[in-house]
Amino acid sequence: NNLADASRYYEGLVITVTGSTFVVVWNGHRPNTLHQTLACSCIKRFAACTNRSREWFSAIVTSQSRIGYVGNNTVKAPAVLGEAPNILARLSQLASQINTLVLINSTAHEAIRNTLKDRPAEIAVFSPTSAPEVVYELLIYEAAYIKDEALAAYKSAFTALRKGNFPGAEAMLTQYLEDYPFDRQARRLLTAAERLKSADKKMFERQYVGW
Repeated sequence: NNLADASRYYEGLVITVTGSTFVVVWNGHRPNTLHQTLACSCIKRFAACTNRSREWFSAIVTSQSRIGYVGNNTVKAPAVLGEAPNILARLSQLASQINTLVLINSTAHEAIRNTLKDRPAEIAVFSPTSAPEVVYELLIYEAAYIKDEALAAYKSAFTALRKGNFPGAEAMLTQYLEDYPFDRQARRLLTAAERLKSADKKMFERQYVGW
């Protein structure tokens, strides 16, 4: 299995395999200050070895958690305990919903921002008591080769959309897509900007809590 091989190569520990779902942890069984970078590099290696026609989605979460066992004296299974599994499930679901291969939470973004390429993708709320936060797309395949100046333009468009400057976001994304027509995430944001440009403020707030 490509993911299992990549996980071992980057010092990850496979905790759960259920059907096509893998849960891999870093920095629990073997402390490593670069665990976020290792996790992201693992996914990039997996992507490089995987048939691109195969549909898959992934999420990477940095959170305080514990590795333990659930079960009884007869049957035990390893598990991740804490808030990480809930965030991971929500982020994986969001990745599928917005058709983004790899999403990472804001804490992971802060750890890898100077070594690997990512960009803001969406606003997410992980629990009723948590504040909305920006989640990021780890760039792989063609997206990993987007030029820095174009990536800066995309980020400016995302910020404009978040602040309600829909005409500005629309203009920036339209120009960006002239150079990167394959970018489905930019096209998704452009569609949102076009739709919300004519929407009233209440509709915007209902659809994009936290933007």
